[in-house]
Amino acid sequence: MLLFDPKAERDLREIQRKRPSDFQYILAELEKHLNKSSIAVNGNKIKLLQGIIPSLYRLRINASISHRAFFRIFSDRAIVLRVVAKKDTDRILKDF
Repeated sequence: MLLFDPKAERDLREIQRKRPSDFQYILAELEKHLNKSSIAVNGNKIKLLQGIIPSLYRLRINASISHRAFFRIFSDRAIVLRVVAKKDTDRILKDF
C-alpha cells in the first residue's frame, strides 16, 4: 500500500502545477516501485539512507528534472514523506 504524507501531497501538487508531464511520470514511478508488498532496495533506484533513524529511503526519479522521493516503510505500506527536485535534496534531508 502506498500512502502520502501531507507534505508529499503538497510537493506533488506543486509539481503538477509547474510540470504536468513530470507529475504523471513521478506518480507512475512511485506506483511501480513502492506500491507492492516487497520493495527492492538495490542502491540504484532505491537506497537506504545512512545515519537517519527511523530508517529513511530514497527513490531516484529521472523525469525532465531529476527528482527524489523520500519514504519510510512500515510492514505492508510505504509512506512517501517528500518529493523534491534533486537540487533541493540536501535542504530537505536536514528536516529528517
